[in-house]
Amino acid sequence: MDTIVSPQTTDRIVRTLLRAVLFTVFVTWFLYDGFVGWPADNLKKAAEKLDPAPDQLPAMVEQLTPDLAGEIQADISENRRIRSQIIEKLGQPGWQSEKHDEIVYFGQTGSLKLTLRGDLVTSAEFTDGVHSSSDLTVQKYIGFILVPIALWQLLGFLFALTGRTTLTETELKLQNQKPIPLNTIKNIDATLFNKKGIVELTCNDNNQDKQVKIDDYRIRHFRPIVEGICKQTNLKNPLPPPKEQAMEQDEK
Repeated sequence: MDTIVSPQTTDRIVRTLLRAVLFTVFVTWFLYDGFVGWPADNLKKAAEKLDPAPDQLPAMVEQLTPDLAGEIQADISENRRIRSQIIEKLGQPGWQSEKHDEIVYFGQTGSLKLTLRGDLVTSAEFTDGVHSSSDLTVQKYIGFILVPIALWQLLGFLFALTGRTTLTETELKLQNQKPIPLNTIKNIDATLFNKKGIVELTCNDNNQDKQVKIDDYRIRHFRPIVEGICKQTNLKNPLPPPKEQAMEQDEK
């Protein structure tokens, strides 16, 4: 008997590929929104409300969070702060009014407007963006949770793409399993074949019977392999005839 080497079915390869692509898209989508897309949208919406609106989007201060803005607001209300002290803490503002009486800093989740009287900072007001800090956090968490799922699906696709089932004159080798000597196979049961495409092999391993399942969803050359096992073990082939052959027999 010639050796039969069977890849996994095209159906399984395509399905696992689609799942891997789907979860990879979800991961990219959520993480992009959490880290890039929604902060950029917050910045754009905040810039549109300025008068005059800047020709280009202002710079974003990464460390500006609602908590930091709250600390700055409390500090300004308790102490007399000057503009240079704020610049030392946050850098140059992203926008200032034409009268130089207002400056605005932009963070990922909102903007901080400081009102000036000369160089003295008289008040500070933080405005949440259209996507809040909790919105961004949820997007990031969902993205990170989906990362291992996407990696698992990608690994499944690689296994499906590279998986092989090999039948020789003496043994059956399934993917990621130790070879099964054909002389240990005592029975072939196809009870589940019509419903699930599964055939159960009863093998005698160290004087103990164990069940090994093979199915036509994973093995592209499923029928030739089952026929080859039956031929080498002198067991009756339990598979029903192929549909084409069954139709020919019905016509006769």
